[in-house]
Formats: sequence, structure tokens, C-alpha cells
Amino acid sequence: MGNLMVFNGGLMRGQSAHWKLRGATFLEQVRTAPCYRLFSIDDRHPAMLRDDQHGVSIAAELYLVPDDVWPGIRDIEPPGLYRGPVELADGRALEGMLGEGSLIAQRGKEISSFGGWGAYPYRARANRSDGDPATPAFELFVNGTLMRGLALHGNLQNAPFLGCYRTTARYRVHSIDDVHPGMYRVRDGEPGVAVEGELYLVAEADWPALEASEPPNLYRGRVTLEDQSEVWGILYPRELAEGRHPDISAYGGWVAYTAARAPREETGVAV
Repeated sequence: MGNLMVFNGGLMRGQSAHWKLRGATFLEQVRTAPCYRLFSIDDRHPAMLRDDQHGVSIAAELYLVPDDVWPGIRDIEPPGLYRGPVELADGRALEGMLGEGSLIAQRGKEISSFGGWGAYPYRARANRSDGDPATPAFELFVNGTLMRGLALHGNLQNAPFLGCYRTTARYRVHSIDDVHPGMYRVRDGEPGVAVEGELYLVAEADWPALEASEPPNLYRGRVTLEDQSEVWGILYPRELAEGRHPDISAYGGWVAYTAARAPREETGVAV
């Protein structure tokens, strides 16, 4: 069993989150009835709102989503989106993703004139289906010595800084020989914290050199941010951190940990 679902954002083909629909079946490209307005939320994902007086038709895609696939999609959708009725241009009324009015009022920028998320040119480049043809790139969350002011930040000199972010509270951080942090995701039901970090746009061509310059055992893996968006991040194997290196999760991040450690080192107090 399953439901027909209309998607109009990052889950569509060619978008960054489309892989999350691997258990669903694409049926057709569709357009909504001309009674919706589209908003960009921080240029990271769209939110669609019904407006019978001032709406336009929005490009979307129709999928058959099995019942056992939907929970995984629901759990990774950004906050402020919900499953509700969507009217298509051909008169069909199906379920789709809509935006809450409060979210749109606080963070939305109207982009209805573009007719769809794929045609909006100012969304984060890593979320664009066309990307930057000359420089393919991806968003990378860093939480250690690659951050501004720290030892390896120079390795990101060609990567535009996108802002300060935190992960969802599903991670733990250890100090690896007091040289760099090691972050990993905890299992469901285990205690975790939100980890402070920074987001950069890294050119694919620059990644091999950047990866080679990282300390041993760090690797690129998927990280969920506080707004429930998913990006690449720098992770560390749990089995190499737990029980071997101090857990510094209570500090919320590497910068806070090193700031707290410095005064104690100056006074000779063991840490």
C-alpha cells in the first residue's frame, strides 16, 4: 500500500535530497492549480502556501510513496513543513508538502514568480539541480580545526563561508589527543548533543587535497543540522573514540572546549 504524494522542493529529481525517495516511485511531472505561492526558506528549501486570490501554478513531481517509506521522509523534512491537500492543474486533489504560515512569515522570501524551486537561481548551490557547471561543489559542515581562526582553516581558503550552524542533538564529540575533535552520530535513544560548527561550499576538485590534509581516521559523512537539513560533514569512527579519548560533548563543540582548556593549561591545572 501507499499514497500518491506531490513534492515541490529538494526531494525532486536532480535535487540534493532526491536520494531519500529511493523507496518511492516517480510517476510524472505535474503543476499545481494556480492557487499557491512559493517561498524560499533561507535559500535552503521551499515552502508552498495556498492563496486562492494571488496564487500561481507551481512545478512539482508526483510519486507513489509506500507506507513504510513515508516515516523516513517525514523524519527528515525541515521544520515548518507539513503534509496537506494540494490541488493540481488537472483538477486532481492529492497530498503534498505545504509550509506553515508562521515559518513563512518569519523566514520566507517570496519566489512565486519563478514558478518552482528548480527555477529559483539563488538557492544554495549545493541544492541546485544545475549546480555551477564550471565548479561542481558541495556544502561541508566542519566542527574542528578547519574552522575560522584554527590551525587548518587555511585549507579552506578557496571555500566560501556560508555561516555558523549546529547539528541536531544526535552527536557526541571526543578530544583526540587534544589535537582535534572526533564527532560521531549516536543511535536512537542514546543521549546526544547539538555540536557547533561552520558551513562551507567546497569545490569537488578541492576535496581530494583537503581530505589528504585531514588528521588520520577522519572521514566525510552525512550530518543532520539543527533545521533538519542534511549536508556533508567531518566524522570520526565511534569505535576509535569511545573509551579511548575524553568525551567533551558537554562543551557543545571544539571551540568551547579549547577556550575552557586554555586558562587551566596556563595555570598548570591538569585537564
